[in-house]
Amino acid sequence: MMAAASACGSKEPSYSNINLNKNTEAGRAPAESGPPNAAATPGETAPVPGAQSGGTPAADAISPPAPAAAPTAVPALRTPAFFDPKNGTIKDLPSFPDSVRINVQYGPLSGSDMAMIVSQTAAPMEKVTEFYDRAARSNGWTIASQSREPETFRLDLKKGPKDAGTVQVAKVAGGRGVSIIISRTQAR
Repeated sequence: MMAAASACGSKEPSYSNINLNKNTEAGRAPAESGPPNAAATPGETAPVPGAQSGGTPAADAISPPAPAAAPTAVPALRTPAFFDPKNGTIKDLPSFPDSVRINVQYGPLSGSDMAMIVSQTAAPMEKVTEFYDRAARSNGWTIASQSREPETFRLDLKKGPKDAGTVQVAKVAGGRGVSIIISRTQAR
C-alpha cells in the first residue's frame, strides 16, 4: 500500500503549474485592456501597451474599430384588410357575445396576412358552437371540414382562393366555460 501512495507523486493539484500570465502567441505578452495610446496621429495605429519592440508593425498595432452597421429600417406593421384594429375583431368572423378577449395577434405570416383572437366565455359549449355555425355561413364562409367532440369543436373555413379561417372551441379544465380561438388568413 505504501508503494501505491508514493507512486502518485506530488501532493499539489495538477493545475498548479499553469502559468496564467503566459500568452499563447510565441514571445508576446498579454494585451492590456484600456484605451489606445493617445499619442498616435490620425491614420496611424497606436502600439499595443506592453508589446515587445522589434516585432512586425502589424503584430504590435491595434486595428481601428470597424464602423458600426447602419440600423435597418423596420417596415411599418400593415393591418390586414379583414381586421378591425379599433375594435380588435375579425370583420367576417365575429367574436362570441359576452366573451372576454385574452389575446389578439395580427400581421404578416408566411406570405399571408393573419389575425388570431383568443377569448373565453362562461356560456355552454353548445351555445358557442351553434353561434359559430350560423356566423360562418351568414358571412359567406364554406365549411371545408369540421370536428365535433364532447370537449372540443373545430371548423375549418374557406372563402374564395385566398381566404381561410378556423374556429376552435374547447371546454376549459374544471368545467368553467369554454375557450375560443378564431384565426383568419388571406394570401397576398
